[in-house]
This record gives sequence, C-alpha cells and structure tokens, in this order.
Amino acid sequence: MSRLEKFYKFINILLCMGILFFAFDAYAAPKVKTFGPNCYYEVTRVVEDGVIVSEKQVEVCEEETEQGKQKMDPVLKDRIQNAVLLTAFIAVLNQIK
Repeated sequence: MSRLEKFYKFINILLCMGILFFAFDAYAAPKVKTFGPNCYYEVTRVVEDGVIVSEKQVEVCEEETEQGKQKMDPVLKDRIQNAVLLTAFIAVLNQIK
C-alpha cells in the first residue's frame, strides 16, 4: 500500500468518525433534564450527657442530569465523552504505520 493510499484511508476514517460523532449529537433525544444544584446541609453534633456541646453545619451541593431513566453527573458525562474520543483517536493513529 503506497503512502498516498494510506493517507486517503486515514482521511476516510477521520471523516467516518466525524460523521458518527456529530450524528449522535444531532439525533439525541431532547429529553435531557438537568437538576440542581441540589443543596443540603450535613450536620455534625457532639453530644455529652444528653447536652449538645458543639454543632457543625456543612452545605453540600450536587447537580445531576437525567436522560431517560439514567441519572449522571454532568462533569462525569463530559469526562466519559472525552475519554471515548481520545481512545478512538489513539486507535486511528495506531493503525497508521
């Protein structure tokens, strides 16, 4: 296989990956909901002999998305998408020798 044929094959693979990558976004279900930030307080109390000695409140906020019946953190979803894209790119580059 000549260098020119390898180059055309590489471009063809990139085009196919690009079409597939953008097709999933274009035809995705619009029923993605984002909930949050959902904030709540975690309270820690120190009790001695039935008397509250100290109390500490920490506010915790979470945000999640729901697609269908699955809930996922938006940051985690972005990291998964980036990992898949990077893995596909490395696989394509590995095929070129």
